[in-house]
Amino acid sequence: MFRPGVPLPRVPEHLRAAEASPEGHADLSSVVTKLALFTVAMVLFPIGTYYLTRDYVFAPTTSLTYPAICAVTMANAVLVAFIYIAFREDMLDSAREEHERKSTEREKQAQLSKEAVTATATGVAPSGSAAPALGDKDGAAAARRTRRE
Repeated sequence: MFRPGVPLPRVPEHLRAAEASPEGHADLSSVVTKLALFTVAMVLFPIGTYYLTRDYVFAPTTSLTYPAICAVTMANAVLVAFIYIAFREDMLDSAREEHERKSTEREKQAQLSKEAVTATATGVAPSGSAAPALGDKDGAAAARRTRRE
């Protein structure tokens, strides 16, 4: 298929555009950094714990069971810490998205109330509203009729 002298297939334009625009791609540098740190911790902490407890904590005994139990405990502690940080990061992302959504809703409400105040002051109905203008007696009468029905 790919031999010398045979040109490579042309790259479609939508793929070129996707490569050029980084929008929609999350910044994964913090995730990769955390993964690398926890990988190093998962290797070094249990081994270090094993040798430290073997040589200094349980030195008079000849049994290696207790240092091994400490090493396994340390490996589990690193794993639990990684899971905790991953969940906390996910919760922070969810809270940030919720805050952005609420802030957008507040901005929309502020814009609508600003339009309503402007409409009240000028006597013009706000955009997208079927409310009658101030001083419109026919519109007020129609509104009372619809409330009674």
